[in-house]
Amino acid sequence: MNSRLNYSVLALAICSANTALAADTPDTVSQDTVVINAKALGYAETGSASANKSSRPVSDSPYSISVINQTQLQDTGAQTLQDALTYNAGVFASEFGVDSRADTAVIRGAGVSYYLDGLRTDFGHYNRARIETYMLDNIQVLKGPGSSLYGQGSLGGIVAADSKTPEGEDRTEIWLQAGNRSRAQVGIDTQGSVAGRDDLNYRLVALGRKADQQVDHVEDDRLLINPSLRWQINEDADLTVIALTQRDKSGSTLQFLPQETTIGLPESQRLPTDTFLGHPDFDKYDTETDSITLKYNQKINDTWKYSTNFRHLKGEGEYNSQYAISKQGIIDALVAQGQTNAFATALINAQFPGNNVPMLSEAIHRKLSSTVWDHQFTTNFTTGAAEHELILGVDLSRNKLEESRWNNQTELLTAIQTNDTATLATLQVDPFNPNPSLPSNVNLTKRPTNTLKQEGIYIQDSIRINQWDLNAGLRWTHYSSKFDNGTRTSDSKVSGRLGALYNFDNGVSPYVSVATAFEPTTGSDSNNNPFKAQENIQYEAGIKFQPDSSLSLHTAIYHTTEENRLERDPDNPLLGSRIQLEEVTIKGFEAELRKDWDRFSLLANYTHAKTEVTKDSTGKFLNNELAGRPKDMASVFGKYRINEALEVGLGSRYIGSSDNGLGTLRTPSVTLYDALASYDIADWQLSLNVRNLADKEFISSCSGDSACYYGERRTVLVNARYEF
Repeated sequence: MNSRLNYSVLALAICSANTALAADTPDTVSQDTVVINAKALGYAETGSASANKSSRPVSDSPYSISVINQTQLQDTGAQTLQDALTYNAGVFASEFGVDSRADTAVIRGAGVSYYLDGLRTDFGHYNRARIETYMLDNIQVLKGPGSSLYGQGSLGGIVAADSKTPEGEDRTEIWLQAGNRSRAQVGIDTQGSVAGRDDLNYRLVALGRKADQQVDHVEDDRLLINPSLRWQINEDADLTVIALTQRDKSGSTLQFLPQETTIGLPESQRLPTDTFLGHPDFDKYDTETDSITLKYNQKINDTWKYSTNFRHLKGEGEYNSQYAISKQGIIDALVAQGQTNAFATALINAQFPGNNVPMLSEAIHRKLSSTVWDHQFTTNFTTGAAEHELILGVDLSRNKLEESRWNNQTELLTAIQTNDTATLATLQVDPFNPNPSLPSNVNLTKRPTNTLKQEGIYIQDSIRINQWDLNAGLRWTHYSSKFDNGTRTSDSKVSGRLGALYNFDNGVSPYVSVATAFEPTTGSDSNNNPFKAQENIQYEAGIKFQPDSSLSLHTAIYHTTEENRLERDPDNPLLGSRIQLEEVTIKGFEAELRKDWDRFSLLANYTHAKTEVTKDSTGKFLNNELAGRPKDMASVFGKYRINEALEVGLGSRYIGSSDNGLGTLRTPSVTLYDALASYDIADWQLSLNVRNLADKEFISSCSGDSACYYGERRTVLVNARYEF
């Protein structure tokens, strides 16, 4: 890994920038502008959403789209992209509880793809730093299949973030933050003109943090420098350049705690939420990201314009972890191999006596080299009564994934099968009094390098005919996966979406739509049958109500059918084998309200989603719910402005119970509370954010018959922002 930049570099960068520059905040995720005021006092949605690749307002789109602005990010105390999604309908943002490794979210029961400035960022796993919310102007959530716009991925939807870029103002913000778990953070957001030129503007976002996590021995340190430059070449052309250097130092908060030590015990007897099972000298999760992004816009003539987004990114991750395995999981594996349940149970209880559980150790070093390029030609024209916004696009991506790995799984399984008591003594831990052995002979083996490619051609027409808004999109995608050992797969897919919305004069707008998506899968099952691509189709109907810019109400019902979802192999639970479920059905209802009054702003959401495995040739998952998918969720956050200086806010989040995927265990529901207090003094804003106000201990979800994941305990953040 490259040598880590230290915090004096950040201090020097901030001081240099402060004397040479000046500051503030905006940005976008595809090629159209998101018209959102980052300094807005409230939460109501206005303008368009670039993630939809259209300049038409969100209220006129026949699809479900939410926009999270800077005000919402600050008021709800969001520290991560995952936190930012907790007040959105249709989104479950804590499937794995507190996870220091990545932002994970589920939209409408399915996985999502992540985009920054119009370009995808998530190629592979644990090979880059996670996105910092302070560098974002807004976050957009496009719910439902998105392959007609972006190609592979996005079965559940798109989470698209826009970086802060120059706004043509001279403004600087200095942000100081302190919190529990020894959190200390400083950030700067400064922007202005270069040498007094109106055509050349800069912006610099920088941040440094030292902090601990909820789990013992796990850090949350970060260094980030994010400069950008906007050049107005002439009245018809502009170029924005965004650079990012980020270094994160952390560990693994995800301990995969066995169910018999968590949900299987009374609350008073469970493992503490700060339990750390690994060896502090071994555990690490250190990541790096370096990238350069170009955004170019050119007006060709009065009818056509050209836009392009380009990014080259280098990422790296070092991930060492030790985690427990459920005894029941090992027993199930032995039974699947032909042993009787009585024999397997007696053997495992003898090998791992008392509270002791098996412990796996793993070390992974990953690298990512990613180049993504998206081109769009847009034209506006009329045909009779129809007003068209036609977009023709081509995108390309090339991503090289390198990996070296070591683990002691074979050593553990061999020791169990041969009853090697000496070895087994070093490969187990008592979760209630952990004292694990430090792994030895850790020699990483390089795996075959994987090169992922995608080429796509897409077309989208947004048509307005009197009070009708119609949208039709079609895309052809070719993708390939090639390993340097000669293994190669490739295929082509056609994706589409179609929607219609009618605008009544009173602001009520009913709509219907249909959309498809696909996600290629690599590998094969235990019988060496290659996996098929995952595919889905969603039918949606809803009503939008936006009589003015201060109010937006969106309700939707949807029915999604998904094919070839990957699931663990119940006959080989410890060997990493997977199967594909022939069909999963997801049905749901959502409602999302955003309202701003003179002194009061309100967010309110409700989600009902029923997942069911409707076709499964193994019979092991048939009619079961998907694991970690709450059937009901609701949230509300209100902010009251007592006067021009003082604001207070209170929020509540309800997460309903969820199944473990086997129909044998349900994670109980939980209600959490959040709070805000903010006071302005001259150029200073002082604020206090508290998430999980009552410090509720809860389990976010459980997987199969193995692990459970604790949710976030109380988090307290004290902020001081100085703007000049």
